[in-house]
Amino acid sequence: MSPTPSITPMKSIALAQRLGLYTALPPNGSGAFAEGRYDSASLYLTTDGGKAERALLQHDDRIRGVYLVEPGLVAITSVVPIDWLDEPDATSPTIMPSDIPPAPPMKDWSEMSLDEFMGDITLSDQYEVVGDSEDFEPAYEAMEFPDSLPEVWRSEDGRVSVRWLGFDDNRDVCAFMDGKPAGVYVKGMAFVEEEFRRNRIGLAMVVAGSIISNREPALDTDGELAGMIGYSEAGYLVHESAFAILQSPDPILALNEPRPDYMPQEQQPYPISLEELHRRLENHDASPGSRGSSGPGM
Repeated sequence: MSPTPSITPMKSIALAQRLGLYTALPPNGSGAFAEGRYDSASLYLTTDGGKAERALLQHDDRIRGVYLVEPGLVAITSVVPIDWLDEPDATSPTIMPSDIPPAPPMKDWSEMSLDEFMGDITLSDQYEVVGDSEDFEPAYEAMEFPDSLPEVWRSEDGRVSVRWLGFDDNRDVCAFMDGKPAGVYVKGMAFVEEEFRRNRIGLAMVVAGSIISNREPALDTDGELAGMIGYSEAGYLVHESAFAILQSPDPILALNEPRPDYMPQEQQPYPISLEELHRRLENHDASPGSRGSSGPGM
């Protein structure tokens, strides 16, 4: 018997974005409310085959859709909250109906090149990000109430927490370390407070934001190419390293590894010099690649 699929805030939020919903989760991740961009809907994730079958057989307008997320896990969206969907799932194994349409898939990052991930970029120190940027003010204001922000990733030692901001750009996240505000990833710009650097916080934020939004830095919020994007050296490197993590079979697990050991040695994302980055861009060297967005901080 296959293990019961897990239901996590990361999985719920990322799915809601792929369904075109705008979500807010309780801090503990139990259940989810999703608000549509033009209307509203409740989003439920269930491992209960009975609930899935009942939702498929509903003959009223309350159920908007039923989707198979992965084997044994179904998403149900409804126009209004429905009592029986709020009830606990069956504790004994149930059989899922076989005619459930698949949910919009997560992007397969392994089929993408680094150039496609990063888009058209320019590199310069002028794109170095500073913590007092006006772009970060809404994020730091939201971080004053961390319990209102759903946690989407926590390091194995429990010290680093990445939380979703729920802004118009659904890629935007923030991070705490030892309970203190440690960094933000907003509008494609990653910034980590100096005292918290070298803890892979920037890396974790870019990976989490990419998974939730199902969108690479090369794309704008509307899914169109963002055009030329400016990166500092640190900003480029953190996105390059995040891309390596995203290409792993399990990016969340890989975040806790010292290096993505699934990659060949010559493709490991070791730090390189700004001169080498420029050389790669000029020569279109694809080892390991040469495109980006903006922001400093690992």
